[in-house]
Amino acid sequence: MRISRIRAFAHRDLRGLLNGGGGRRDVLILDHIEQVAALVAERTGGDAEMVAGVYVYGLVRCGTWKPDLLAAAGFAPRLILIAEATRLHPSTHHRFPAAVVAKAVLIKECIDVVGGYPAPTPQRRAENRVRADRPRLVVADAELVGKLIADLGHPDEETRLYATYALAWTRSAAAVEPLVAAWERLRASDDPENAKWEIGSVRRALSRSLAADTHLALALRLTDHEDPGVRWTAVEFLRTVDDPAARAAAVRHELQVLHPYLGLADTDPALTRPEAIGRLVELLTGKPDNLRVIEAMERIGDRTCLSALTKSLGWKVAGSVQTRADEAIRAIGGTDALGRAALAVVRDPEADPTRAAYLVGQLGLTEAIPDLLAILRKGRAGWSTAAAVLAAFGVVEAAPRIGEILGRILHQSSKIQSPLIRYLIRLGPEPAVDVLITAARTSRDKERDLAMDALARCTDPRAVELVVSAIFHDVIRMALVRPLAERGDPRVVDALIHVVNTSKDRRIREVATRGIQRAAQVDQQAVDDLMQRFHYGRGPRTAVAWLEGHRATPRTGQYPLSALSQACKDLDERVRAQAVKSLALIGTPRAFNLLRTLEDDPSRHVRACVAGALLAEAAAESGAGAGAGPESGAESAG
Repeated sequence: MRISRIRAFAHRDLRGLLNGGGGRRDVLILDHIEQVAALVAERTGGDAEMVAGVYVYGLVRCGTWKPDLLAAAGFAPRLILIAEATRLHPSTHHRFPAAVVAKAVLIKECIDVVGGYPAPTPQRRAENRVRADRPRLVVADAELVGKLIADLGHPDEETRLYATYALAWTRSAAAVEPLVAAWERLRASDDPENAKWEIGSVRRALSRSLAADTHLALALRLTDHEDPGVRWTAVEFLRTVDDPAARAAAVRHELQVLHPYLGLADTDPALTRPEAIGRLVELLTGKPDNLRVIEAMERIGDRTCLSALTKSLGWKVAGSVQTRADEAIRAIGGTDALGRAALAVVRDPEADPTRAAYLVGQLGLTEAIPDLLAILRKGRAGWSTAAAVLAAFGVVEAAPRIGEILGRILHQSSKIQSPLIRYLIRLGPEPAVDVLITAARTSRDKERDLAMDALARCTDPRAVELVVSAIFHDVIRMALVRPLAERGDPRVVDALIHVVNTSKDRRIREVATRGIQRAAQVDQQAVDDLMQRFHYGRGPRTAVAWLEGHRATPRTGQYPLSALSQACKDLDERVRAQAVKSLALIGTPRAFNLLRTLEDDPSRHVRACVAGALLAEAAAESGAGAGAGPESGAESAG
């Protein structure tokens, strides 16, 4: 397919697709593609295949064309590969032929230039080339390795970087010494600051080249190199080799590294391992917040250091010192040693147990509960962490003290109020009702809502009254409704009916209905019937009118009919009909008087319900009279 036809096809497809959605976005996209195609033609001297690849990329990237559809439409497979390689990330380029990747990389660079993105750096270009050549580099022969080694001294930066990145993939022992020489040359350059990136790439290549046991002798020799970076790279490799000489060299290097921590110069003779450990313990005992010594102890990994690290774990200022001590103890002795250290700090009255209390909760050390309670009672440092752990353990004895602390900080810090209220919700808020009522009336929105959620779990009359008042003011949340519904308290039935009548959340209405069942002794069958009404889309007013009658049945003659009186005037005929049925179920003279007001209702269905209720009443009265006759006759005969 000629380039002119490909261009016309792309214009027609993209213009038709984007015009269908309205607007003129297609003009911007097509102009962008034309600019990229012009730049590609300028850089390649008018290479027709690459220019066509730009238009095919536009179809794949901006249109609805997939590679298989393009192949079916007659596009050349090579053009489709160029478009796909341009679209995908460079990390996938190893799946494409090298020539295709080279063209895709150039197109992508032109796209970035037209889009106003920064020009690719030599590092990025070298990385892209290496990704494309990765399959070839993994199985590189001696000739290719030799060429890459020669390119380490090339004057062009991109060529040098490509050689460095490529040698990292060849993992050739022959490349180690040339890489070390390149490292030395870069460190000795006039501007080593600008060569940092290249030095880092050489170090990575060197560390990957030292990747086999055959390099052991060379790595041992590099541990005496004058450059500390080369020594460190060799030691990192020796740590992975199971060999006595490698282990000895690694330990010797570790002890040499400890010189700055021990106050020694690099030229001073290395200490033995016991001498170095004793010196570190002495330094940390005298100054427990010495982070460099803690790091050195973690590096040397000897259990003799655990006692000194335990003292740092309880350092008087919580923060990085305690955290680093935690990490060092965990690395040296595992979770068992960390648990023993945390218990020791929690039980030490002079230590700051903030991190240790957190570790107690993390490791589940319930034997520390008495100590955590003592921290909370005395108000020691770390009391907030101790309160959190006690709440997680479910220790209800902590609730009164948490309530006291909450009362002290109500007017000081809203940041600490929220977690304390959450702890009370978990442990049981009854001991802190007074404080929670104050918080519900004076705190900010978030803390006020949490306090109301806690009060909903209390049985205190003041708490119940406050929560019911909030519900009648349309503060309806599952956190408020569920505790009231689960308790079955008759004092909250009216509030729950209000929830059923006004809440838009079906789940909240269902929970409230179950609560009414518990509180008003409505039978299960009646509640199931009500749930059916919900599911069949009946309005909540109908359900409430129905529920009023069932709720009143156990207290016939004493139930106020205000709700049903309002239901009799409702505009919805279904609500009025249900009110008639509820009034008939109540069956008091006042209920029937209210029922008779609907005898002339405009709705035939409502009139039928009234007639049926009155007939049932008459039948019940005649049956009662018939039953009373013989009994009274017998009494007169007697």
